[in-house]
Amino acid sequence: MQEIISHIRELLAKSVLEHNSDSIALSGGLDSSILASCIKNKKTAALAMVAKDFPSPDLVHAQLVAKSCGLQLDVMTVHVDDLLSAAEDVIKILQVFNPIEIRNNIVVYLTMKFAKESGFSSIMTGDGADELFAGYNFFKRLSCQELEKDLARIWNVMHFPSRSISQSIGIALHTPFLDDAMSEYAKKIPVDLKIREENGTKYGKWILRKAFENDLPSSII
Repeated sequence: MQEIISHIRELLAKSVLEHNSDSIALSGGLDSSILASCIKNKKTAALAMVAKDFPSPDLVHAQLVAKSCGLQLDVMTVHVDDLLSAAEDVIKILQVFNPIEIRNNIVVYLTMKFAKESGFSSIMTGDGADELFAGYNFFKRLSCQELEKDLARIWNVMHFPSRSISQSIGIALHTPFLDDAMSEYAKKIPVDLKIREENGTKYGKWILRKAFENDLPSSII
């Protein structure tokens, strides 16, 4: 297991440093936080978005990660009207009417737009970690055999609207988890290292958590 952990760290660090993005979308979740830990004290801007009229525990997590990684955090506050306008733009870009997909990508769109308008040329996101390392909650209900089959199915059909959004906005997108070397290695990691119970709690992306547990606050892990 230690060999797997070392290789994950090596592949992600290499990808992050080779692309040298000048901004990162820092949601406060595990995936973007891991990427932030790979650029500690670098001149990379961390960008977060919050809605003015809604409480956002994610902002607290993003602030915690930015501080622990020595990154400057720029927070964009948006209003309901901004969200509704962004929804229209997302529909035009993606040409879909799925409410879940639209909702999920409003934040992506607004964050990338904010990065572009702030003068950044590229942005890094945590796309792919949930799909490659079994991060979705429904994965935890599956047997190992069922999980292997479901992951294989997802790998064949997975797509990431952030690519279309970044192209529309005109900002380069960097997704370290989806780099060929990282994604191909992740697919070979045994599923019992992706979903595992520890201290009475079953975790998705377990091996990712173990790989970076000494680099991030325990509340993030």
